[in-house]
Amino acid sequence: MPELLQLPPELLERIVEFVAISVPTVGDDPYDYEEENKYKAINDPAFSSWSRPYNKFAVTPRPDVSSLQSLRLTSRHFSHAWATHLYRCVRLMPNQGSASRYNKILATPSLAQLTKLVVCPTLTHVEMVFSIQCVGPSGFDDGNYPEDVEFREEVLSAFYAGLNHPKHPAAKVYDLGIKNLQDLTPQVLMDSAEDKDTGFNKDFQQVMSRITHFSLQVATEDNEHSPEIELHVPEIHDFFGHELETYWLAPIADNLVYLKLYTSEMPFGMYPKCNLPKLPKLRKLLLGNLSIVNDDLIDWILSHAATLEELTLDAAIIAVGAEFIEQSVDIANRRVNYLPLRIEEGRPCYRPQPQAYTEQRWFWSTRWHHIFNRFQHGLPHLKHFAFGHGNRGENASFDEAEALTCELEDGRYQFYDEGTGPCNWLDLDRHNTVNDHRLKDEDNVVYQPECDEEDWQALKDLLHELEKPR
Repeated sequence: MPELLQLPPELLERIVEFVAISVPTVGDDPYDYEEENKYKAINDPAFSSWSRPYNKFAVTPRPDVSSLQSLRLTSRHFSHAWATHLYRCVRLMPNQGSASRYNKILATPSLAQLTKLVVCPTLTHVEMVFSIQCVGPSGFDDGNYPEDVEFREEVLSAFYAGLNHPKHPAAKVYDLGIKNLQDLTPQVLMDSAEDKDTGFNKDFQQVMSRITHFSLQVATEDNEHSPEIELHVPEIHDFFGHELETYWLAPIADNLVYLKLYTSEMPFGMYPKCNLPKLPKLRKLLLGNLSIVNDDLIDWILSHAATLEELTLDAAIIAVGAEFIEQSVDIANRRVNYLPLRIEEGRPCYRPQPQAYTEQRWFWSTRWHHIFNRFQHGLPHLKHFAFGHGNRGENASFDEAEALTCELEDGRYQFYDEGTGPCNWLDLDRHNTVNDHRLKDEDNVVYQPECDEEDWQALKDLLHELEKPR
């Protein structure tokens, strides 16, 4: 211990930081890079992202409280270092005990000034976490959803009201996170211009106008009995096709330098279609559960070439093909056709265009090595790239997005089939056919892409490029 305490203060601080936030190690990853040389790529890069620390400007992850408390007992010399991390994030729960403990922190000046993640004069980061389970007005409700639409809206209203308190506004907050926001924007946030200066809407507009870092995970409804019909819930299409862009992102587009956008489970991008605004100052982008079936979303990412420095794609899927039986599609451009936006009972409706029962299928020849190559040559300021599959088993990928490394999975290519359940997304069989007998006809066999080596080499080339001085 005496030798340890003789280290420079900067090194001691780094030790405490790594204890405070446990970054996954290579051994924790299900993919071993020594074995993954099956892709036969040469001149492997250093993969410095393995030890990449979490971005301090991200709302999550939260400190490892138990480790910090243990560290406190080792030596008084660590007191200030562990306190900085331990009290930086205070989780305030809706009960008297939690409120009393927080009041004690606020009553201790040396601790109160360390707190950054709850409402106080020094607050810069804030996060609201809802239940991952939700149900909408047209969904399946079996009574097991603890947070209904009304409850969520009331909590959101109180949340923004607290941040925009008339006497003590959280004026320094620039980093906002909402985990498991239901895919149903509160009606009051979509009201006409003359209503925007009242209550919830006013608080929302003023708080969001100060945000430069926005982390959002969208919760969608589950139907345990028939998961394949979840995409028939209309609110999903309204939100990703219109509300997300119009009410959440476009108003703050000119300010955003950091965007983390995830769904709790459902792939978004192809279906439901996702429309996103241009973000002229964007420097860091993290997307989780993205589905790609044409160049639209790739072109959108590349449109930020002048500013983008870091890019993470978590559980991203290329749809090598898709089959629809009840929705109208543009086969040539690989898009689902949507009806013109309309207003029903005061809410915007952006819905797929239905058609008579007819099988319509398309295929897409673009592979990940094509996209990696476009990133390598089309994002001149890129310094960091992560591509893989986060911790979906514990629904922790949103929290751990900053620690994602690079890996390749067979699931990066899938086929979408509207008529198949319980999941519409089908993993492709290594024996050259999709796992669905209806698609095994002589003209339209869906193959597992045989491009592992090309994908792996293109990924290595991209990472090598990022290691060069810029």
